Amino acid sequence: MTLHSVSTGPETPPTGFILTAAVTIIDRTRIAVPTTSLSEATTLILRRRHRDTPIVELSPAHTQPSDDTPPAFEAHRWYVTPNGLTPVPNDSTELTTYKLSFHDFSIISADTGATMPRTADLDAVIAAVQALANRHVHPLQLTSTLPGFITQTIHPQEFDNGDDEDDTDHLFDEDDTPPASPLARLLSRFRKPRSSTPSNDPLTLFTDPDSSDAETAEQLIIPPRTSTPPNTPTHNPPPTTNRWAWIRHPATQITIASLLLIAVVTAMVIIFFPREDPKPPLPTEVTVLDAATPIDTDTLVGFDTELWSIDSSKAAALSWFGAGVAYIDKKSGDLVLDDPGTGDTITTASLESPVKYTAEFLIGDTPAIAARTEKSVIALTADGKTHTWPISGDQTVSVTGTTPMVTTADGTVHALVFGEDKPVKVTTNPQYIPAAIDASTLYEFAADRPELVAIPFGSDADDPATITLPEPVEDAAFSRHLSIGHGYAVTLWTLHDTTMAAIHDLHDNGTVTATVEVPDTVESWQIGRGMTTAILGPYAIDLNTGTPTSRAETDFITALGPLAVTEPDSQRVYIRDGRASTSSHRIIGYTADDIAIIRTSDGTVTALKKGSNS
Repeated sequence: MTLHSVSTGPETPPTGFILTAAVTIIDRTRIAVPTTSLSEATTLILRRRHRDTPIVELSPAHTQPSDDTPPAFEAHRWYVTPNGLTPVPNDSTELTTYKLSFHDFSIISADTGATMPRTADLDAVIAAVQALANRHVHPLQLTSTLPGFITQTIHPQEFDNGDDEDDTDHLFDEDDTPPASPLARLLSRFRKPRSSTPSNDPLTLFTDPDSSDAETAEQLIIPPRTSTPPNTPTHNPPPTTNRWAWIRHPATQITIASLLLIAVVTAMVIIFFPREDPKPPLPTEVTVLDAATPIDTDTLVGFDTELWSIDSSKAAALSWFGAGVAYIDKKSGDLVLDDPGTGDTITTASLESPVKYTAEFLIGDTPAIAARTEKSVIALTADGKTHTWPISGDQTVSVTGTTPMVTTADGTVHALVFGEDKPVKVTTNPQYIPAAIDASTLYEFAADRPELVAIPFGSDADDPATITLPEPVEDAAFSRHLSIGHGYAVTLWTLHDTTMAAIHDLHDNGTVTATVEVPDTVESWQIGRGMTTAILGPYAIDLNTGTPTSRAETDFITALGPLAVTEPDSQRVYIRDGRASTSSHRIIGYTADDIAIIRTSDGTVTALKKGSNS
């Protein structure tokens, strides 16, 4: 069994999705006003004058069962207040002010904030999530901030044992190349090439019908000439006149040949040299970095001092983290954390069951690792402390921030606080979506706008605060949230068909620390091993400043301390401060003290440091 980081592992399946929808407001005179989101609908309602606090309820179409299918929403009523929707007591005799009707549904990945195109059919959304649950053989949670929505946990269905080979959805293409990540596979299905042939795949229901189909063949066929109607006068040319004789004239033939040549050349110019409208220059606020400069020397040139080594029989399940080198001791079965500089053991922890995955987090400024087992999460810190929290099988642990966050099927959020015997329950705002916990603050995001809410917790916690993330450049349009945690929020924006990622400092009210142009297919921001560098597509970001330090020609796959790693042509390239190099060693860790952890061809793990004469 190998240890691996949950935050950087490419095989981690999606955990769930958030349902969103456009909302139509229907008043008591049956006037309907469409809006694009629940937030826009409540804002519009609050702008109107009302004698009493307005009350909304859902259209009966959402709360009544159909075709033996239970409703997705429960019937209830809510007050519309500046702080959100508040349930109306069941015994209240107040009249409803408006009805809400949902349409144009969409879902957002609860892991990364990736969105999909809208569809009018809620059943199609549920079918798509069901298909993904079947694909990953993993239950997925569908939640929503839409009022009345009943949270659903969609479990994988039994395998279809049909014999029709044509109906089999193959996991790999013919070239046996595995897909990059679960989210990439999801997005690729959302962006399937359009086809005029109907599909039974529920995921294809989210693509808009192809409105650019060519005319039918019947429309393109030139109708034949009709025969001359009877009694129509006809004109017969003189028998000595040949109406095509002029075309055989030499001058005419030269002219026609010249015109044909010009037409062919013009067509070739259009086809092979199409005119492209010049792309507007990027605003000055956008950081532009040259690709890293290759250097000929080995990444670890001069690292000739061996500090310690572990035999492959003991280091088969070994990983480097900011807290140290962690592995499973094969004799005792304990989880061991060693000092990367000396190789001495910092601390150990016994395991009641195998480790499912590991991740890094911080306790104040002290690095730590968290190991998830069947019934618990075990923490080991760089200063030699250990702690264990009980975790049930239906709880999901995510470590996108500096504090591990636990969510349950009903949307309840807990924090794993070092020193507390049990996970600490954290109050959430139902109008927002939980994203990450940094220290003792839960951060949630609004699904449809650049807005966060920070909810501190603990005995001396401050009041919750709303953070409106500023646009990185003037006139940029907000696309979606990408990630939150480790002191930063990352959002995507568009301007003149250019996709930009903005990095916001959460400790400075969302101030933009950097803006970079990224591909519109960028999926996530990842915290690298050691928690000092983040990767964002082809950019390496310094987590101390929130600014990019290097750019690669291809997307980075991970970071090891200050080294950002890319892998073009199946060869690892290590980039630091704009300089790219390769190494004859397999580097698996790199500390702030310039200690490199390598794995040799026989599996031995060794720590190297530069010699005194290097």
